[in-house]
Amino acid sequence: MDLYRPVISVTADGSPAAAAAEASGLETAENSIRVTVNGKIRKYLTAAKKILNTDGINAVIVYGEGRAVTKAISCAEVLKHRMLGLHQITSVGMTKVTDVWEPKLDVEEDMDRVQVIRRVPNVTITLSLDPLDPQALGYQPPLPESEVTPDTSMDE
Repeated sequence: MDLYRPVISVTADGSPAAAAAEASGLETAENSIRVTVNGKIRKYLTAAKKILNTDGINAVIVYGEGRAVTKAISCAEVLKHRMLGLHQITSVGMTKVTDVWEPKLDVEEDMDRVQVIRRVPNVTITLSLDPLDPQALGYQPPLPESEVTPDTSMDE
């Protein structure tokens, strides 16, 4: 691939966070957090707590894909251990990403564009103060009160 340069990456599927929100009847724009590899867990926790403390919003959707899956799971677990009564539904999936590569300018002209299709893992975690469907695949009930330690430093 030294003779090629990346042009574009296109996601074939719709946003898994949007699909999860639609299935659960929750809004997406104002209550979802997209976790990235470079983001700080502390900032995600603060954002989630702010969302959950907003009037009329009782759920937050945490979404991560690729190398950010583990960070998204960590954020959800820390949040569950710091806020009492959070119900959880987790869904795991794959997103198709098409990478397009074209030849560099200084190489032969008879080279074609190359498309590489790869599958990237993703996780969507819905945390809700309101009860969720306990029959749903990936449902976890709230933690017992003895396992939850409220963090007052998150109150910003």
